[in-house]
Amino acid sequence: MAILEIGPADHIARVRFGSQGFRHDKSLRNLKDALALHFAHYNFVRIHGSLRVTPAMAAGVTNRVWNLTELLAA
Repeated sequence: MAILEIGPADHIARVRFGSQGFRHDKSLRNLKDALALHFAHYNFVRIHGSLRVTPAMAAGVTNRVWNLTELLAA
């Protein structure tokens, strides 16, 4: 594990707000959102070597490669 460079303000916030200062949010909602973003990027943005197009293009869902800005706006 890498050593974090934390300053006095970080230490005070951690003491003040408890031990959850540097933990990741483990809520089910955030997990679902992260997985949805991962699969959308995989299918609409990333060009696959064996297909030479995105999986969404190969399936006929779209006719172009999306960029990340378009994906986040959709």
